[in-house]
Amino acid sequence: MKVISLPNDIHLLYTYADETKNGVAEDLANSFFGKKTIIEKGKNGEPFIKDSEYYISISHSRHLVICAVSRKPIGVDIEWKREIGEKCYSFINRLYGHIMPVYHVNDWVKLEALVKMLQLKLINAYQSEIDIGSVYFEEINIDDEYACAVCHKK
Repeated sequence: MKVISLPNDIHLLYTYADETKNGVAEDLANSFFGKKTIIEKGKNGEPFIKDSEYYISISHSRHLVICAVSRKPIGVDIEWKREIGEKCYSFINRLYGHIMPVYHVNDWVKLEALVKMLQLKLINAYQSEIDIGSVYFEEINIDDEYACAVCHKK
């Protein structure tokens, strides 16, 4: 496990795994907190650490699993960089362009991190009025083959 500590008591825990199986996120949290943690799911499927003051956000892509933990709402997303066609971005922007435009995978991970921080489902986020002026995005370079972003409130 590797840890990146950011300002505002935000910690990113990540590891490479042969397959992104269940339990990897709990293993990362256990190592970070130094005790057994139980990650459960909320009403929109968002993860939370049972009996903890910390928020957690989880993402995985290909062989990398990442968790963001913070005492404030947090969202993280990671995607393996690959070519995505213009038709796909056009569709994404028809749905989510009013929230923020998406022209590249780096934009996509910001959008997903935002949705996770707000504890929404991506499928419903396009119907939401979201003010991105009240949040902060940080691009994280973990690996040149991946795009990663963290979102938290200002």
